Amino acid sequence: MPPKSVPWARGFKPPTQKQSQDAIKLHPTKSDSLEPALIPDKEFFGPLPKPESIDDWLAQYVEEGQTLSEFLSQTPWLSSRARKGTAQQGFVPGGQFVTDKYPNHKIYLVQLGTFPEHTPKAETLREYVEAFWQIPCVLLPPIQLESSDSQNQMEWRGSG
Repeated sequence: MPPKSVPWARGFKPPTQKQSQDAIKLHPTKSDSLEPALIPDKEFFGPLPKPESIDDWLAQYVEEGQTLSEFLSQTPWLSSRARKGTAQQGFVPGGQFVTDKYPNHKIYLVQLGTFPEHTPKAETLREYVEAFWQIPCVLLPPIQLESSDSQNQMEWRGSG
């Protein structure tokens, strides 16, 4: 049985097949510099699925379409262009990997709520993330969450 769907946000119109196909087209010179995994293939760009939950993004918000070229031009870690606001972050447009493009960046981890005793410690996770991504990783103070109602929804409490 297919998943239950909910309506799109009022005013949202899913793209037509032609609009979707046009959106994945790249300017030939741009696709030459992309890694093969990032070159679009029509086989993997099917119709936009309907939301399955009232909490899905497109059940709540009307989004304007975006082409793949527009996305790449606004995504500095995939683009060779520096974007507004990246100067203070040390963006290096010629870098091949994220660590080359952002040599001064850090990854920040924060624990939300309490974890069972048998889960890895936050420091162990920090060490793993730092080793895997080869980017400094910083642990921020944990944030405690408390159940706020009978539906067991969590909300932030305190100064963390």
